[in-house]
Amino acid sequence: MKKNGVHYNKQKLIKMLSLIVAIIIIIFAGEIFYDNLLSKNVKIKDKKIATTYSSNGSMEIEKYENVPEVKDEKIVSNKNNKINNNKELSKDKQVNSKKDNEENLDKNKEQVSDKDNIDSNKDKEESVDKKIAYLTFDDGPSAIVTPKVLDVLKAYDIKATFFVLGKNVEENPNIFKRIIEEGHGIANHSYSHNYKQVYNSVESFTEEIRKTNETIDKVAGKKMNTKAFRFPGGSFEKKKEYKEAVKNLGMEFYDWNCLNGDAEGHNVSKESLVEKVKKTAGNQKKLIILMHDTNAKITTVDALSETIEYLRDKGYEFRILE
Repeated sequence: MKKNGVHYNKQKLIKMLSLIVAIIIIIFAGEIFYDNLLSKNVKIKDKKIATTYSSNGSMEIEKYENVPEVKDEKIVSNKNNKINNNKELSKDKQVNSKKDNEENLDKNKEQVSDKDNIDSNKDKEESVDKKIAYLTFDDGPSAIVTPKVLDVLKAYDIKATFFVLGKNVEENPNIFKRIIEEGHGIANHSYSHNYKQVYNSVESFTEEIRKTNETIDKVAGKKMNTKAFRFPGGSFEKKKEYKEAVKNLGMEFYDWNCLNGDAEGHNVSKESLVEKVKKTAGNQKKLIILMHDTNAKITTVDALSETIEYLRDKGYEFRILE
């Protein structure tokens, strides 16, 4: 009876031990399986599955298309963002660079354009503001006064315009040649300066001009192409047909807007001549100054130096009429 009880206990013990071993095996196998699943989840990049866990802790497997690892996702995302940012920066730089170049080009154009407007305006201002004086001498050349006038002009290195009479050119050829040689302007003032003869008719007037031009060319020994003319007594009250006759000859006539008054009497004082120039010059930018170089105008020579110095001090440049 005792033996049967012992035998029963042994069998019970063996069953318990077998159960314990089975449990241990199951637990061990479960751990191995669990580790394998974790390994699969870590290397998910190489698989098309991803392992997740439900709220109750049970394991779930879902299919994904190339699901990245969390760590790698951040790196790739940052890398892509950096690349995209660099592309955007590069694009912005190109846009800004192009914009800068266009702005610089526009500035250069504006500068060049400004630079171009400033020069044009400057030339206009100089043309408007420049003060010019034309010294003109009528009725010569004469044997006594004209050489003295030429001496003064030479001393100041100034050129003047001589409105010559044809008859006086014939009488004083050498003095006339000196006028040309020293670079002064030659202009036509009729042949005789005789009002009755010059203004007898348009035909006689035209003949006076032609004859004088022919005399100028003959004595000069070359074609002078004289284009400037001054009416004896001025053009102020001359009839329209006389003015048209001058233009028909291809010439221009010149009057004056300043004078020394040497035609107002004989031996007008030097002081009066200079003062007359100052008074009639006023604030004009362009002066055509009337003087005479006949033998009776000695004081004109005396006043010439002071007249020139006054005009120079006022900023006038001296030129010839052509």
